[in-house]
Amino acid sequence: MLNELWQNVTLENYNNFIPMTGKITQVPVRYNKFFKGDVELWFKTFALRAQNMINSYLNYPFSKLKFETFKDPLLKKICINMVFITIEHWTFNRIPIEFFTSANMSVGDINYSSQNDPMATWQGLLPSYAKSLANLTTLKKCFVLFKKKVLI
Repeated sequence: MLNELWQNVTLENYNNFIPMTGKITQVPVRYNKFFKGDVELWFKTFALRAQNMINSYLNYPFSKLKFETFKDPLLKKICINMVFITIEHWTFNRIPIEFFTSANMSVGDINYSSQNDPMATWQGLLPSYAKSLANLTTLKKCFVLFKKKVLI
């Protein structure tokens, strides 16, 4: 689990990202009772949650290597943009960006299976945001191929 914000993932940079719903200057009303008006703490909490979702989606590369060690600025930009987009959709649109997931579990003789609908992932995304999500999916494929080559 990631415990530190990536370089350039800050409230100031989020506000300069020009989110379509406006800048964050206070804790959104529905979260205020938990954060008591501390907008920095609120932002950090949601940014860390977004980073962990992204890291999980990419098959955990940032749990092995620090974000700062990656030399490619495009990789960093894609991940940072996705943090900001995820925060925006959680907070303002109430449409979380759920990365494609599926899970199977057996308890005794009962099998459980769950898979989210990919269409729900794209719902409400601007074309530029959809492009960022597509870039993240491309990154995932690169990490999977890299992992396979390293293990062979």
